[in-house]
Amino acid sequence: MIERRNRRSANQAEAMQLLLAAHRDRLDVRTLVVMREDGHVLASAGDAPEAVASTIAAGASDVPGTTLATWQLQAGGDKVTIGSLGGKLSCELGDGVRRILG
Repeated sequence: MIERRNRRSANQAEAMQLLLAAHRDRLDVRTLVVMREDGHVLASAGDAPEAVASTIAAGASDVPGTTLATWQLQAGGDKVTIGSLGGKLSCELGDGVRRILG
């Protein structure tokens, strides 16, 4: 197996931040957020994460001037949503979120 992580952390919040920052660069998106069903942001990378989270929580699927992509998944016993302002997500990002929250 190829190890893709260059930086690691035993701290869950820091590990999630590192994951999102790396994937934000890799996917070339403006903002990534991971949030609970109640809209609480667990981690983010990029511009205006609270605004992105509130847009997702409100059920909006369209953001003027850009694309919003979302995935819902089970991670660590919770249902979380990964949101991308820029419209791109990856399986590796979902796997990383599950691994960290698991």
